[in-house]
Amino acid sequence: MRRTPLRAFIPALALASLAACSPDPPPAMMGEIPLRAPTLPPAIVLVSLPGVAPVPRVLSAELSRGGEAVCAPLVGTRLEPVADSTFRLMLNPPGFAVTRETVFRRTVDAPFGGPELAMDGANNGRCDYVFRTASAG
Repeated sequence: MRRTPLRAFIPALALASLAACSPDPPPAMMGEIPLRAPTLPPAIVLVSLPGVAPVPRVLSAELSRGGEAVCAPLVGTRLEPVADSTFRLMLNPPGFAVTRETVFRRTVDAPFGGPELAMDGANNGRCDYVFRTASAG
């Protein structure tokens, strides 16, 4: 009676094939989900510059050093006076980085009637800006 090995093999094969099948049906295909880029508010940084005279108007950023591709998005960023020596820096693109290399200072050759402030080493040390009043440009 040589049927015994074959009889033992068939149930083992049946168990293996059943184990490969899952009792759950495959998940249905998901439809496409439209993605939108999040709209983030402008970043705000408060800057204190002791000894700087009060500024009556908002100062706008102009590029003084750096590549256009990296530094151009910040051109036009506003520096608003809050108190005597405190300014609110409104960064329009929130990804802009003010890092440890960034230095705020008064410029030496400030125009008459309005201060000029400089921001050196912005965007990881790659960009320099000068903040001027709109009438000074």
